[in-house]
Amino acid sequence: MAGGSQVLGAFPPPTVRKCGPEYISLPKTQIPLMVHYPLGILSDVYNLPARTLKCSLVNQSAAAEIEATMASTETLTVLIEKTLEKHFAKAEAASKEGFTRLEQRLDALRSDFLSLKEETKALKEAHTNLTERTAGVEQAHTALSKTMTTVETKLAEQEDRSRQNNIIVHGLGEGKQGSNALQYITAQLPLWFPILKEMPPEIMKAHRIGPPRSNATAKPRVMIFMCLRYTDRARILKAARDSPLVVGEKEVRFSADYSVATRIRRKSCYPVMEKARRAGFQAFLLYPATIKVSKGHEHNFFVDTTKLEEFLGSHGKRINLLFWFRAAGHVMASQTLLIG
Repeated sequence: MAGGSQVLGAFPPPTVRKCGPEYISLPKTQIPLMVHYPLGILSDVYNLPARTLKCSLVNQSAAAEIEATMASTETLTVLIEKTLEKHFAKAEAASKEGFTRLEQRLDALRSDFLSLKEETKALKEAHTNLTERTAGVEQAHTALSKTMTTVETKLAEQEDRSRQNNIIVHGLGEGKQGSNALQYITAQLPLWFPILKEMPPEIMKAHRIGPPRSNATAKPRVMIFMCLRYTDRARILKAARDSPLVVGEKEVRFSADYSVATRIRRKSCYPVMEKARRAGFQAFLLYPATIKVSKGHEHNFFVDTTKLEEFLGSHGKRINLLFWFRAAGHVMASQTLLIG
């Protein structure tokens, strides 16, 4: 007892805390010392009731359970941490692998983009070269077109010169000339146009164009004849314009002989010339395809039929305006006369 007192006396008296209406608990640091001594000894040593010490021992057991629970909680925490570290490690490895594959795909895309960029650059250079070559070809084509037009014009002029003494007769019935067209034309021209009797034109040759017509009612073939002199051709054409000819109740027309190119150009002028005549102008077709329109002392020349149509349209507006002014002036004069 005394020994126990001496041993316990080595420790300071416990700090007493209330644990309900009649229980106390001892500090946690002093509970292990009490479990080695009987309850009565501890009661005597600490001068506490046995019931109070028993309450302290119960509290000591609860604290031990709490410590065990905390220890198990720490163990569980460590286990969870290790499990999370394992899963995080796997996730990190998977993410690294995914990023590696993504980087590889990006590298491949970058390589494809660079190759496409090079191809686009090459195509752009090729397009630039092609554009330059195309521009050169277009310039060459324009120059060649001008040259071709010039050559065609010169060829047409040369062919027209070779035909400049020829006259084509339209509407002359088949069989009229008999077997000798030259003799027929030479004899008939002074009879058709009496103005030619004083100086009959000299005809070099004459013939029909095309194969004979098997049907008598078909349109007769044209006849062409060649004068010796250009002046004879001009006299005959002027006489035909001044005195229209009718043979066998059919109109016979005379025209100059031109190349195909010149005939096409002149043919496009006829509708506009007729329109100009209806508008009150005198219209003439000059060689090769120049239209001359005259009214009084006003003379205008047109190579382009579109320009002539514009001129006729503006002239019609001008005539209407002039008529309006004249009408308005007449009304004003009448009003003045009535007022006077």
